[in-house]
Amino acid sequence: DESFDPTDPLAGGGITKRLWTVAQPPGSVENFQPSPYLPETNFACNIVGEYVFTLTVENAQGCSDTCSRTILVNPPQGIHIELTWNTPSDPDQSDRCSPGIQCGSDMDLHVVHPYARGDVLDPQGQVYGYFDDDWDCYWANAHPVWDLQHASDPLYQPNLDRDDTDGAGPENFTYPIPPKDKCFRVGVHYFDDHTFGRSYPTIRVYLDSATPIYEKTVSKGMNMLDMWDVGRICYWDQSRPFQEFTKSNGDPVIISNYRSP
Repeated sequence: DESFDPTDPLAGGGITKRLWTVAQPPGSVENFQPSPYLPETNFACNIVGEYVFTLTVENAQGCSDTCSRTILVNPPQGIHIELTWNTPSDPDQSDRCSPGIQCGSDMDLHVVHPYARGDVLDPQGQVYGYFDDDWDCYWANAHPVWDLQHASDPLYQPNLDRDDTDGAGPENFTYPIPPKDKCFRVGVHYFDDHTFGRSYPTIRVYLDSATPIYEKTVSKGMNMLDMWDVGRICYWDQSRPFQEFTKSNGDPVIISNYRSP
C-alpha cells in the first residue's frame, strides 16, 4: 500500500507501540487502567502532590519519542485527610482484588465528631468514639449528616471519599465547610491484615493548603486490630489546628485489640 507511511506518528499511521508511565507522589501506588499500552487509558490521582506523566511511542521503523506533562493535584477546601500504608510482606501493593479475593492489607481512616459515644475511654476518661454509628465518619458511615442546619448541602457535611481494602490506600476524608466550634478526633484502625502482617500507616492533614499541617508515619508499624489514636483537628483554631496524641516517651498512641462492635 503506497499510501502507508511508516514514519507517520499519528494513531493509525506508523505507531506500533505505546507506553504510559507516571512518577507519583510518595504513598501513591496507582496503575493505569485497563492498560498502560493503549492509546487512551485512565489513571486516578488519588492523593495530593505532583504527578509526571510520560507517553513513549515507537513507529514501525523502530524510531521512538517521548512527551511528558506535570500535573499538580491540590486538596479541596476545608479539612482534607489522607491515609496511606506500606505492608512490606505484600509483594504487590498496587494490585486490585476481585470480589471475595484477599490481595492486600486493609486499614481504615476514622474521623470522629465530639458527640460520639462508646464504652472505651482514653487515659483522660473521655470516650474515643470510634465505630459510633452516627458520629464516626468511616467506611461503614461514609457520608453522615452532621450539620442539620445545612442538611441538603454536601459542602457542610463530612465525607470519606475513598475506602481501600486491598493494600496501600489511600483513604481520603474531606470536610469542605466544617463548623467553627467543633474539634474532631482522627484515628487509624488496622481492620484486617489478610495474612500480610505488620503495616506502616502514614497520615497527612491539610487545611486549605497543599502543604500538610501534620504528617506522620508509625515507624514501628501496626498489627491487626490495632487502633492508632492520631490526634484532634480544630479547623477554627489558628494557633493550634492539630493536636497530636502521644505517649510520655513521644511514641504514637496505639491501642491493641480495638475491635469493631
